[in-house]
Amino acid sequence: MFERIPEPELMQDFQQCWNYHNMHRIEPEIVSMWLDIYHDTVNVTEGVVVDLGCGTADQIVALLTQHPALTAVCYDASKAMCMIARENIRAHQLEDRCTVIQADLYAATGTYDVALSSRTLHHLSDTAGFWKLITELSPTFLVCDLERPDNEDLIPSDMDADIQNSLRAAYTVSEIREQVAGITCEVTRSAVGPVFYGVSVYRTA
Repeated sequence: MFERIPEPELMQDFQQCWNYHNMHRIEPEIVSMWLDIYHDTVNVTEGVVVDLGCGTADQIVALLTQHPALTAVCYDASKAMCMIARENIRAHQLEDRCTVIQADLYAATGTYDVALSSRTLHHLSDTAGFWKLITELSPTFLVCDLERPDNEDLIPSDMDADIQNSLRAAYTVSEIREQVAGITCEVTRSAVGPVFYGVSVYRTA
């Protein structure tokens, strides 16, 4: 196992953020896979969702589209991500059900029916603060991210550079289990392709 190589906590460049959004449009199975995990784990279909590190809001848009009784509050500190997320929400006519707040995710407050975070954990160094926050925001939560592979040589050199960096920065399932050792929750690992894996951490009320 190679050592984790952290990457910046924020994606600030507009083109980089747009490419991230466009990836979900080119490969819709990424969002579909996340929705399957959501329904297989927390499966909250009404109430208020909080999303920590919402990015371009692709998962939230898909979730709200499927479940009209859900509303959402989304946090992201990246100005570019928030700009694209708001436009994405407007394009799907969800402005009355989804609010995007440009702020550090640690600024999130309130109590929600479910707390979510997808592909954000690997950007964070203060994992203790993150897990403390998400458990305070809701008794029900789902956190999904990539897992760092055993060998850096498994990461193809022709893969998108952002994905390469995310894989190098991701935590292993063992590292995540250590992070949540004091929290009652489930930690699962599933394939996200022929070589790579994702980790899901969830708890239901």
